[in-house]
Amino acid sequence: MYNLRRTFIEINECASNPCQNQGRCVDHVLQYACVCAAGYTGKNCEIKFNECASNPCQHSAVCHDLVNRYSCTCKSGYTGTNCEIAPSIMIKPSVSLANIKIVLEGSSFSTILCDAEGIPMPSVTWESLEKPSLPHNAKQIAHYLVFENVSSIDGGHYVCTAKNRVGIDIKVVQVIVKARNEHPHVAPVIHAPSTIQVKYYTEARITCNVTGFPTPNVAWIHNDNPVQSSGNTLVIHSVTNATTGTYTCIATNDAGSSQASILLKVTYDVPKIVSPPVTSVLMAGHAHNFTCIATGHPKPTIIWTYNMFTKHTTDMPSLQLLKHDSVLTLYSVNTQDSGLLTCTAQNEFGEDHVSVSVIVRSPNPVG
Repeated sequence: MYNLRRTFIEINECASNPCQNQGRCVDHVLQYACVCAAGYTGKNCEIKFNECASNPCQHSAVCHDLVNRYSCTCKSGYTGTNCEIAPSIMIKPSVSLANIKIVLEGSSFSTILCDAEGIPMPSVTWESLEKPSLPHNAKQIAHYLVFENVSSIDGGHYVCTAKNRVGIDIKVVQVIVKARNEHPHVAPVIHAPSTIQVKYYTEARITCNVTGFPTPNVAWIHNDNPVQSSGNTLVIHSVTNATTGTYTCIATNDAGSSQASILLKVTYDVPKIVSPPVTSVLMAGHAHNFTCIATGHPKPTIIWTYNMFTKHTTDMPSLQLLKHDSVLTLYSVNTQDSGLLTCTAQNEFGEDHVSVSVIVRSPNPVG
């Protein structure tokens, strides 16, 4: 009979120092355990407690997470371990801010400090005065307005507002962005025709060619009345007597101002019949076409009239009008319908007319 004995070789599981952050290692058979220092947990004491997780600091104080404790940095006037004691003296905000900030275009980084004091410590807000929001490359960090990659569109006025429980203070700074290779400012110069002539009811484009630096703003006046338009070209879609007259373009920049006057005239053409109807002999019962084509501006209206010789009437025989009334077709006329056919072309500036005889014959009897 044999006696069997198992032999174990003891290994120190703590030899590799698995416990972190000054944790104490306890060796066991085939395992170890860590006794963690205050403020740490986890199998290897690798997890630090966040002492600020419960937001212990009051009145917008800043919490600092330390080992097994925390500390609070209180706003001005507040005291206590957790900044829980409000100040006994209240002072309204006071803002110190430069009136003008000059920044070089293309700068990668630029800051403006809104230095606000008061008890309690004021909150600070930056806004654009001219725009609904800050530029896309600007942001507020604490009391600073910060610009990245400055461009010309960042120029303008910016408002710093400081508030606390007892008051408010507001200051404005103008940001001026200077070009790196800035050339001298030049007053506007205008080149424009003295007169423009167009036909009635057509479009007119009145242009002032403006030079200058910075680019001038252009305003328009018509017969001493402001026109709701901007830009170098003024478009009038349909010219009438009411839109003729003197147009003045005024160009302005920070170096000066200039203006030029342009007279808008309108022309017209009285009607003229260029393809008149002709005297015709018709066979009774037959149809016949008469043509009357006229020029003129505005485009003339064609009117046909008829006077019968024997019936002493202005009634028109059976007819049809085609091609904007320039072609007249008479149908089924008889011998009693002979008369004088008149074509009149008219517009608001005059008229022209042509009259021709229309003779209706009986067809020859069959022999």
